[in-house]
Amino acid sequence: MKILFVILSFAFCLFASSSFTFGQICPKFPCVVDSEDSGEVASAAIDNFLAHIDGSSERIFVIARLGSQETSSKSNLNLNRLCDARDYILWRFSGQQSRIKIDSLSTIFAEGEGIKGEGRIEFYLGSKLLLTRIIKRNREANLNCCGELTPTERKQKQKDCSDWKKMVHQTNH
Repeated sequence: MKILFVILSFAFCLFASSSFTFGQICPKFPCVVDSEDSGEVASAAIDNFLAHIDGSSERIFVIARLGSQETSSKSNLNLNRLCDARDYILWRFSGQQSRIKIDSLSTIFAEGEGIKGEGRIEFYLGSKLLLTRIIKRNREANLNCCGELTPTERKQKQKDCSDWKKMVHQTNH
């Protein structure tokens, strides 16, 4: 009986906390997701951002900024962060019905000037900053909502990101 009570209590707490926490992520914009927040919180915020801008014809800008004491030489840190954002947005629109949406979605990924404090990724709709993901120093963006990647998924992600970076560098030079 005690075990059943503990299990039911745990299930209730889990349900109550997740619906409260995740239901309240970026209920209005602009919104900031702190570096202490998990990837689940960041991905839920991006989902809310994408839902908020649904149907807009304005261009989306995703800008990565290095923070204090971060350098771009650390394995192209900003480019890795932008690649994470790009991968997440593409993943969100990977369903067949959503394919039309992502093809018509005009999204620009760019590096901005460095800032004081922690690094960040900023999501703009047109010229309006709507979402900021603060990132711990020298870390990846942590936008993954669904747990750790398998070694095969990680390898494929690194290849895709590498291919995208090569394309970006060729375009810029």
